[in-house]
Amino acid sequence: MSLTDGKRMLLCDYRPDTDGVGYIDMAGARFTEPFFVQSVIARLQAVPRAVELAGDRRELMAGLDQPSRGLPLRGMIFHTGRCGSTLLANALSAIESIMILKEPLFLSSLSIAATGPDTDELADRTRSLFSHALVPTRPQQTDLVLKPSSWNVLGSDFWEAVTEGRPRVFVWRPCAEVMESMLESPAGWATGVEPFLPPSVLEAEQAATSAAARRGLSLPMRTAMAAWLATAARGAELGKAGALVIPYEAIRRDFRTVVVRVLHHLGIAVSPEVLQTAVSVANVYSKDPSGALPFTSVQPRAKLPNALREAIETAAHDIETALTALADPLDRHGERLR
Repeated sequence: MSLTDGKRMLLCDYRPDTDGVGYIDMAGARFTEPFFVQSVIARLQAVPRAVELAGDRRELMAGLDQPSRGLPLRGMIFHTGRCGSTLLANALSAIESIMILKEPLFLSSLSIAATGPDTDELADRTRSLFSHALVPTRPQQTDLVLKPSSWNVLGSDFWEAVTEGRPRVFVWRPCAEVMESMLESPAGWATGVEPFLPPSVLEAEQAATSAAARRGLSLPMRTAMAAWLATAARGAELGKAGALVIPYEAIRRDFRTVVVRVLHHLGIAVSPEVLQTAVSVANVYSKDPSGALPFTSVQPRAKLPNALREAIETAAHDIETALTALADPLDRHGERLR
């Protein structure tokens, strides 16, 4: 009997420089946790411990007895961070036919590698890997959606090639509001804890933050603001090319309409009952440790000094104006889809 008989060996790690992969048995996983890494940790803490495999991509792909090929990818959700994208991803997780992977580190590793040479070869490897290694973990799953970390949208050309033009969603929130959230809890990529792009990729945006930086931004905050400027600008480009642009305020105001629009954009049909189950995740704020607060609860934020906020708003003004103009008209006017 094979070690992997009856297992659902899902990709959990990829090293583009060595073509090495890591798999873990995620049979039965719903991925209801806010982030993929939390789903993996939960599986590793279970008893008995989940089966893990690591090694060369080609060797493991040839040797795995997978129950099926990878799920068909319906699309990708890009975002600025701190913008309600986790809530949206949690709503999709509540739909049993969808497997959504939320910010897995292997997507970030690939985005970083895509800043180097030979991206065509890397895209070929990635397509091959995804077609075999992103398998359903539950029999009900028929569709795959990927949500990378916010800055991964800077590799959108690479992901366009990998996914062969699958639909894209871009969720955004005003820069000053994101910076206030970052003040309270900086992102791991901004503090160096998680993978991030080479500094040279954000040189232009770092320069654009200089005026604001002189008014009190720490180094992680300067990195975060540079990333927002670059990420939001790329989101505007995607919106002009047909991506669905969703503002944070629309998520707060009419979450049901947002979920309907996203499902329609991704080409996924669900019943009214399933839709209601998905929308109900807004009753629990996913990042509240107590699990007692709804998403719409007013969360206290560290406030930016007025002069700093004004400087940030000035730097972000043109991008925010472009994104506002690209927002779906139903989101802008608060009308509900029938």
